Amino acid sequence: MTRIVALDVGSSSVRAVAYDEAAEPEPGDAHLATATTDADALVAACRAVLAQVGEGDALAISSFWHSLLVLDSQGRPAGPVLTWRDLAGSPPALDPDAYHARTGCFLHPAYWPAKLEQARGARYVSFADYLFAK
Repeated sequence: MTRIVALDVGSSSVRAVAYDEAAEPEPGDAHLATATTDADALVAACRAVLAQVGEGDALAISSFWHSLLVLDSQGRPAGPVLTWRDLAGSPPALDPDAYHARTGCFLHPAYWPAKLEQARGARYVSFADYLFAK
């Protein structure tokens, strides 16, 4: 009997539920409200809800849309998880039309180029990348 565990990490909570091989949800889902953008606290929250739901034969993960996490040279977070809602950056000083023609993207403070202007580190990953590594 195959058991699939689904984990969802969002900006307001971490959730997990297990499904049987007929894709029917099993009772005993787990939900933990959180408002943190601390990567290690989010990893701990993921571990907590997964422990409540139990192990599965497969794990499906969905996490923050457009997240960015700056890591130092030891692979530790150098700041909070930056999400699509973080507009602290400003678009880089580029010609917006030329940038759009080259990349297909518009300059916007929610996109990674603006976030990279404010965040310096040795490596840049998504929160999902960091979670997998932990």
